[in-house]
Amino acid sequence: MAGFLKEAALPAIARKWASSPCAPYPCGEEVWAYACEVEGIAPPPLPEHRTRRAVSRLLREKGGLVAYASELMAKLGWEAVERPGRGDVGVADIPGMGLTCAICLDNGEDLPLWMAKGDHRVLTVRAPFRRAWGPSCPRR
Repeated sequence: MAGFLKEAALPAIARKWASSPCAPYPCGEEVWAYACEVEGIAPPPLPEHRTRRAVSRLLREKGGLVAYASELMAKLGWEAVERPGRGDVGVADIPGMGLTCAICLDNGEDLPLWMAKGDHRVLTVRAPFRRAWGPSCPRR
């Protein structure tokens, strides 16, 4: 069932991302909201990260983006995966952006295809990743 929920959520999240401005660092918050939607829960609030200073402080305290994302995904019960599949999430190393939280659209032969939020647009790019997670088991 989790696969169905991931698939159903992808078009809606792409439409939302394409029609909204990019906050200073929305990638984690947007991907967190998507993962919570897949789990069928309202996204619990995240610590303040609306400014560069707040994000830098938070990531320094949490040990970096990968460590912080790992902490959040563990709270949802999502498990690390070696090769992300469609609808899984990860920290991708997107050219020109650096490490970015993103949603996997397919795992491809060489590199996964990631969907990331831009300013009033959705970016899709094949890129390496540092870590990825998927739901631990079918829900409902």
